[in-house]
This record gives sequence, C-alpha cells and structure tokens, in this order.
Amino acid sequence: MHVQNTLTETKARYGYQVLRIILGSLFIALAANISIPVGPVPVSMQSLSILLLGLTLGSKEATLAVLAYLAEATIGLPVIAGGLSKPLWMFGPTAGFLIGFVPAAYLAGLARPNFLSAVTWFSLALVTIFASGVAYLSIFVGFEQAVQLGLVPFILGDLIKLGLACASLKLYRKI
Repeated sequence: MHVQNTLTETKARYGYQVLRIILGSLFIALAANISIPVGPVPVSMQSLSILLLGLTLGSKEATLAVLAYLAEATIGLPVIAGGLSKPLWMFGPTAGFLIGFVPAAYLAGLARPNFLSAVTWFSLALVTIFASGVAYLSIFVGFEQAVQLGLVPFILGDLIKLGLACASLKLYRKI
C-alpha cells in the first residue's frame, strides 16, 4: 500500500510539473501578443515573461516552458509576437531572440528572491537574449544595423522590465 501511495504522489508531482510548464509556455505566448511592430524585431512583453517564469518556476521548469513555447511555434500555433503563426520562425530575423529565451530562462531561474541576486541574474538573462538576437539578426542586416534595430530601441523598455521583475520580488516573497 505504501508503494502505491508513493507512486501516486510521484505521478501527481510530475503532472503538476507538466501543468506548470504548459501554463508557462502559454504565459510566454500571451506576453508575445502584447507587442508593437517596430521593424524586424517587435517590442513585446516576452522578455519580462521569461524573467518572471525563471523567478516562479526555477531554471529547469522555466527552460522547459520556453522549449514548449518554441515547439508550439514550430508546429504552427499562433504564439509568435503579434499572434502570428510562423512554423519556420527559426529562419527569420527574430530567431536569435527566441533562441536566446532558452538560456535566459535558465539564468533567470538562478535568481534568489533577494534584490541583488535578482538584478544580477535577470540582467544576465536579458544580455543573453540580446547577444543571441543581435548576433543572429546581423546575418540579415549586418552587425551595426543589427545593434541599431535589435538592441538600441529596446534598452529603455528592458530596463523598465528589469525593474518590474525585481519589483515583483516583494509579491513573490509574500506567496
């Protein structure tokens, strides 16, 4: 009887983890729909969603949520910024940003619920997204233009997102 209870508890725990991962991927898709098209790289709330998922789910589950999100995009679900369906997203100019979400989610998940840790890991996560995104975008438009199109317009907004993610620590600590 004890073995069966343990097995049931294990199944329930894995089911809960799968649910958290799926809901995390849907949270990213929802954040993608809050976007403003401004050139080849739209402004969206996805980077904020990655930081928040890292904080709430931890590195492993947040990373799996991003991978689930990218799988959803690959099978053609309308989850890309602006609610677009782009099964070949990995060949477009924004692919580097989307790929950068994977290590960024892991890094954001390393943040502990204290301000200094969060600022450090969240900043590294954002730098990872931009490094990957600008590097890939430069294939299409050259490095200098990639910086102008894929980094400069987003600095202020992502500093605000960083502040919002860090401010959420207070709420997170109360949960």
